[in-house]
Amino acid sequence: MSDVAAIRSNVGMVFQHFNLFPHMTVLMNCMAGPMWVKGVSATEARQTALQFLERVRIPEQANKFPVQLSGGQQQRVAIARSLCMKPDVMRSTSRPQPSTRKWSRRCWIR
Repeated sequence: MSDVAAIRSNVGMVFQHFNLFPHMTVLMNCMAGPMWVKGVSATEARQTALQFLERVRIPEQANKFPVQLSGGQQQRVAIARSLCMKPDVMRSTSRPQPSTRKWSRRCWIR
């Protein structure tokens, strides 16, 4: 792996357009990265996903699809999905929505 690829693998990104998989539930959106990229077991990925959904305060949305969520909830899913990869650094290209601003900094700090 090149130095750039190694650095990128430790940076979490949340984009303005959250790019959630529309055919997957919130829970599966959060589980996919760790399972596909890092080879984490489904059980461990599920536990981590639920932990971070709780951290961004939307655990009750785990079984919904992205289309069923508000924009702020989709933003929280995108944050949780990035956190599930356990990055060293988080970067956002979008400004947090008012409902998210109050707690978003606390969520990004380990």
